[in-house]
Amino acid sequence: AATLRMYATRKEWNIGEIIVEVSLSNDTTNKKASLQKNISFGNKDLDEATLERLKKIAEACPVNKLLQNEIEIVSKLA
Repeated sequence: AATLRMYATRKEWNIGEIIVEVSLSNDTTNKKASLQKNISFGNKDLDEATLERLKKIAEACPVNKLLQNEIEIVSKLA
């Protein structure tokens, strides 16, 4: 949402409120987790080209990129 807000502000687009809903599903058989991200905007009059561009921006945000990669977790005792 922060990346989308910064982009829309820079472009001077009135997108209204940004609502991001995320749900997690775990596939225990394949040991794989999946995130479903639903993004909606307060301004319901956005055209398809604008919505598609906003989707690309959301997919390019740093958090999205991080979560698409395999994440290694290292635990250390202090």
